[in-house]
Amino acid sequence: MKRRLALLTAFAILGVAILGAPKANAVVKTGAKCTKLNQKVTTSSRSIYQCKRSGKVLVWKYVGKAPKPSPYLWREEFNSPVGTFPDAERWTALIGNGFDQLGLWAYGTGELEQNSPDAAATDGLGNLVITASKTDGVWTSARYWTQGNVNFQYGKIEARIKMPAGSFNWPAFWMLGSNYAPPNWTFGSKGWPMCGEIDIIEGLRSNSEYSSTIHGNEKGSERPWNWGGGLSAPANIYDSSSVYHTYGMIWKPNSITFIVDGNEIVRNYKVGNNIVQTIGGIEFNRFNSAGVWPFNQPFFLIMNNAIHKDAPDVANGTTSKMYIDWIRYSKYQGYGKVSK
Repeated sequence: MKRRLALLTAFAILGVAILGAPKANAVVKTGAKCTKLNQKVTTSSRSIYQCKRSGKVLVWKYVGKAPKPSPYLWREEFNSPVGTFPDAERWTALIGNGFDQLGLWAYGTGELEQNSPDAAATDGLGNLVITASKTDGVWTSARYWTQGNVNFQYGKIEARIKMPAGSFNWPAFWMLGSNYAPPNWTFGSKGWPMCGEIDIIEGLRSNSEYSSTIHGNEKGSERPWNWGGGLSAPANIYDSSSVYHTYGMIWKPNSITFIVDGNEIVRNYKVGNNIVQTIGGIEFNRFNSAGVWPFNQPFFLIMNNAIHKDAPDVANGTTSKMYIDWIRYSKYQGYGKVSK
């Protein structure tokens, strides 16, 4: 009797909620008897109890705390052993210069590299490393995307990256609308820029300036905004190749805010027919898109280090590395969804 009274008192102190009969994820009922040996339950405070024998009776015994649920809807930590390629269930490697695979010569930008899957692999130190190099006059690098595997809509997405050094590099962490169709129309329903493009971070001007940009089309045509320049804002970082920075985006209906190291660099949001850009809450640009805003749909991720078309004279043996520590995606103010 004393043993049972002590047990009841202990559960009363726990103050756990009263629910139905215990099950795998149930909350322990105040004073409830366990009836199945080794059965486990978890309380609202994440305490785990297991049904154990005590003399001739079964009693709940505290066995530890349940791990906290992950705050992320999706994540890549790149902690695999050295030489591991990106997960094929999530990422697809783009091959060559884009023409054979997509019908898109030099990926539509004139970039020089031949992409190869094995130019991106983990270093065993928690990074995925994209290596660009020039051998016998040929540049190789890597480009991976989640197209057809993983799509994202709204929420918060961030990546911790140390960018490659060298003016020949053209690194980017970016997204395309999941309805994107390449020139050979092997998938998708809308070409660029109608599908929309989100450059969370991109190295421009011979890899000397980093910017965040959104791209769309002029209403009723295939012409891109600002002759292809999109709506952009500088990230204002000058040590991107020597230290890691966290580049991200907070994405809600009719609103995209780019962030670096947790600090807002620009907010883009749709107001009627216009897209308004603000920095620190102060408007600096109002662009009439005629209501075009292709960003209220799922997008897929892309990570790559291209070689700019102005880099043909770089010497053989030249190499550079782009380090991606992690990519993390979570809900933001209730928004955020992963789909296939």
